[in-house]
Amino acid sequence: MSDAPGGIRAPMLALLCAALGSLLPAWMRAPIPLYDPIGRAWRIGAMDGAGVAKIEMTYYGVYICAALAGLIGAALGLALERGRPSPSAHPGLLPLWALCALLLAAAYQAFTLLA
Repeated sequence: MSDAPGGIRAPMLALLCAALGSLLPAWMRAPIPLYDPIGRAWRIGAMDGAGVAKIEMTYYGVYICAALAGLIGAALGLALERGRPSPSAHPGLLPLWALCALLLAAAYQAFTLLA
């Protein structure tokens, strides 16, 4: 991984995984929970646009995927930090990777809202 100082690896991996967790369901057309506010019903479906009605809310499923991926990233970061002191105070490239993934996820979400 990177030589990020202790304490920063877990939150940065959590941000990175949460950003990727919000993008991957749309790019991979993976099934996510969808909410239909008119029918007041949940269903599992892909975000491909073909089978999803315009009224169905996809952001619940996207945020659930992002939260789960963020928890996995935080657990991974804590596991990597455990018992391994950081050799330097230099944060490495992990914060930049997390920032880039976060900006990419924000840009994609803004694009889908405006499109």
